[in-house]
Amino acid sequence: MNSIANDNTGDHRATNDGIENNGIGANSGEVSAFFPTATIAIIGLGLMGGSLALALRGRCAHILGVDRDPAVVDLALERQVIEAASPDPAEMLPRQT
Repeated sequence: MNSIANDNTGDHRATNDGIENNGIGANSGEVSAFFPTATIAIIGLGLMGGSLALALRGRCAHILGVDRDPAVVDLALERQVIEAASPDPAEMLPRQT
């Protein structure tokens, strides 16, 4: 079970209870792959989407991004927050047939 711990100093941190039994290695201190073969697409690379992308780096195979602001797309690519991005979702997301 994942939970948020508060040490009464205002510092909140994520903790994991028993996750290491699922092969994630939460208590070992190592960064492990949650989705080792997954390609994750994040729509919106603002505060929440950008933070999610940063948290997923190294934990999945590929991270793609979509944001309607080309400057945000350029910045995310420049800072290597995501591997590929575009303002146009059709360029990044697979089509269902």
